[in-house]
Amino acid sequence: MPQDNLVTLGGKRFPGLAGSGGGGDSGGTVDMEPRVAVLETHVGHIKEDVSSIKAASERTRSEITEARIQLGKLEQGVSHLPGKGFIVITVIAVLGILGALIILQQQIQRALGLH
Repeated sequence: MPQDNLVTLGGKRFPGLAGSGGGGDSGGTVDMEPRVAVLETHVGHIKEDVSSIKAASERTRSEITEARIQLGKLEQGVSHLPGKGFIVITVIAVLGILGALIILQQQIQRALGLH
């Protein structure tokens, strides 16, 4: 099986990285310059990727800070609203009063002289 001089890095295949660089009469120095050039190219891509990750991280941090501020405002805005218990008790009391008025309607009309 012939060697294709490719190496897999991050799921991608790159040329010029395989091999030890040794052997032959030159001691491996002849093939070194193209290999270093390929590595420098890859390092450039890595730097770009790291820069974009940093930028995304800063945007995310900014968005989280803004969300925390908005959540604080929301909590402050609803803190004065009545709770569920108050609402339930008020509804029950109003229904009780309406029920009593309906049941005692005739007695109230007689007392007021409307009947």
